[in-house]
Amino acid sequence: MLVGGLAGGAAALALPACRASGTSLDAQVVVLGAGLAGLYAAMLLQDEGRDVLVVEAAERIGGRMFTLEHADGQTEGGGQQIGASYARVLDVADRLGVALYTEEGRGPGTSHYLGGRWQGGAVEVPEFPKGFRQTPPSSVLFRLLADTPGLASADGWWEADPALDVSAESFLAARGFDAPARALVERSLNANSLATYSMLNLHRTWRLYQDSAGMGPTRYVEGGSQRLPEAMAESLARPVALSEPVLRLTQTARHAEVITDKRTLRCEHVVCALPFPALRTIGFASANPARADAIAALPYTQIVQHHFRTVSPFWEADGLSPSQWTDTPTERLFAGTDRNAQLAGLHRGWINGEGCGAPEAASAQSYLDTLARLRPSTTGALTPLASVRWTRDNALAGGAYYHWAPGQARRWAGAMGEPEGRIHFAGEHLGMLHTGMEAAMESAETASLVLIEA
Repeated sequence: MLVGGLAGGAAALALPACRASGTSLDAQVVVLGAGLAGLYAAMLLQDEGRDVLVVEAAERIGGRMFTLEHADGQTEGGGQQIGASYARVLDVADRLGVALYTEEGRGPGTSHYLGGRWQGGAVEVPEFPKGFRQTPPSSVLFRLLADTPGLASADGWWEADPALDVSAESFLAARGFDAPARALVERSLNANSLATYSMLNLHRTWRLYQDSAGMGPTRYVEGGSQRLPEAMAESLARPVALSEPVLRLTQTARHAEVITDKRTLRCEHVVCALPFPALRTIGFASANPARADAIAALPYTQIVQHHFRTVSPFWEADGLSPSQWTDTPTERLFAGTDRNAQLAGLHRGWINGEGCGAPEAASAQSYLDTLARLRPSTTGALTPLASVRWTRDNALAGGAYYHWAPGQARRWAGAMGEPEGRIHFAGEHLGMLHTGMEAAMESAETASLVLIEA
């Protein structure tokens, strides 16, 4: 039965020699994607004695954990914070000897640029309703949530009261935030727009934060976040096949096939740990209506990062902070810090949502040119190192992470991760009890258990 459509023209090469039980299989299980979900699924299946091959389209291991190496340090292009409640992540790091650390102290504060002027100390936002005018735009939604009845537990959030599953746009409007005020909040939203972002996402995050309070500190991977998935890959018996994009998936009653741009891999089962936008690019036509709709429409947050070396301390020249938030297309600039919260000589510009289409997002130099007009002290003070695009034009990811639009979770969450014949699914978008890295690991555990018991 054909379950995927061809997205590009590449002839399949001859099948390699058989590996599994004297059959014509290339592996018992082929895992698509060498991010946390795919690698953890491979580890769990290998522990159960399965012959597993991981196939990755990119030239590197790690997926959306991406450490950029520079001559004098590192910056993170993807996930980096390991929460105290991330039990699976912490366990795997411990088992594989991946060192973690906690950041001691607090980094620099943030200067705000609003309405054409800089604010170096306490923020003043005249556009906000009375009582919120000293609240930074990035804190408004969480401050409102703290006083709003929400989820009683992190379990069953997808079946929550529909009153919680409203757009952030309507949530703010109902609390007296007019269009200019909402536009300022949107600058800090780690999503695409207030209108297409369900408050259920924040209610869930807030509940998880409350549940994990007091469990311990946030941790980071020694040497960069990518070291964790690299160690996971090293633990596998078979090397990860890199630079091998998948073109099509097919399956019959007897086996599944993964057609890549290099060969056809025959296996008993597939674990697909690709983000849904990546499934769009290979034209995967799911027979599961919920998954088909989610593949087509589940939003992924658009983010562009520009990474810089700090040539001179521009903040000393203007008396502002080395980190900033603005109501302009440059959005945010973060000063990198070391484990002691001391400045590390690196900066990261951050644009998200629909702002990723602005000219300032096109290149690091365009970002710097706009920044210099806004803050003259930065002229010549930052040197571009790299840019990372978690956007629609990144065919392997389509965005940095998923979020729910209003009404989607109730329709799709419980069904879009179900197996489809010999094809199983994993990824952070399928975590039911967790978000982020731990959601990726949780989903891998769920998919592996179903496959093992099949």
